[in-house]
Amino acid sequence: MNLKECEMKKNLLIVVGAGASVEFDMPSVGGIDDILVKMADEKFPIINNFYSYPVNNLYSFVKKKIENYMNLYVAEHLRPDINYESILYAMTSVGGCKSQGRFTSTKAAMLEICEIPDVLREGILKQSGLEAL
Repeated sequence: MNLKECEMKKNLLIVVGAGASVEFDMPSVGGIDDILVKMADEKFPIINNFYSYPVNNLYSFVKKKIENYMNLYVAEHLRPDINYESILYAMTSVGGCKSQGRFTSTKAAMLEICEIPDVLREGILKQSGLEAL
């Protein structure tokens, strides 16, 4: 594509953030969290919830684990906001430590990995929910 063809296109890209996105009918951070919970209810439902807190999906499980950890071990004034970005980061970080059903990353040697519930992904049971990602 040459410069003249680029000039004739009528596309518009708007990059917004920090609250301005809501004015453009885009979801807020809380709205994105709600979308991810609904999606996870459909795509990553928990099969065996052996924890005492009620959650229905893998996303909500990880969110609750992070919230509980922060409440127990981090002083209130030092606690970060728990939002979809921190939840997805935790999921991909832990998921990336696992290969062929075992935690093989060097990070695993320094961390205690909690038991992760099984989930159903597209009708297939995935033991240890992070394998479903």
